[in-house]
Amino acid sequence: MDRIARTKSLAADEGFALDDFDDTSEIPIPDDPLKRVVGQDEAVALARIAANQRRHFLLVGPPGTGKSMIAQALSLHLPSVTEEIRVVHNPENPERPFVEVKQRDEVVQERSRLAGAEGDLIDPKEAPINVAERLGYKCVHCGTYSSPTDRMCPKCGRPKAAAQGNVGNPFGDLLGGIFEVTFAQMGGRRDSSSARRRSSSTSGRAT
Repeated sequence: MDRIARTKSLAADEGFALDDFDDTSEIPIPDDPLKRVVGQDEAVALARIAANQRRHFLLVGPPGTGKSMIAQALSLHLPSVTEEIRVVHNPENPERPFVEVKQRDEVVQERSRLAGAEGDLIDPKEAPINVAERLGYKCVHCGTYSSPTDRMCPKCGRPKAAAQGNVGNPFGDLLGGIFEVTFAQMGGRRDSSSARRRSSSTSGRAT
């Protein structure tokens, strides 16, 4: 009976001595993770205030004092995330990037849209050079890779893509380039075949 009564009186947030228990099984684990932090009463109290008032909270101290434990426990006292804040590159003034706020529904739709995209996603550096340049990943001047939403190269500061007629089409004229290469190859074959015919006719006349 003495052991049962003593077990009920133990509480991590109230503190106890080492002589008050025989092993750790006698110490109940609190449901509130902030109550599991021992020896940092002032930090725990400030963490609760910061969570209730939605304020910033900075923890500074040597390793092993409970900073990470308090931060993880504090996250459970905050409401669920409803928006996502992104820092977007500003091509005109790289030192002052744009701040973009996305609501949770928009983020979920964007992720589902990307997950449902057909084909395999590859690194732009693994794509052919002309494809990476046409899609806006590679700068045609210095060869630096960056986001296709950046019109200006973050390294050289010049327009990443050369002047094209199809400004609204991110794919440019990829098929046209393929046809040009194909026709050029066909033209080369025709020239070689005509040269062979001329050489054969010339040899026939010589004989």
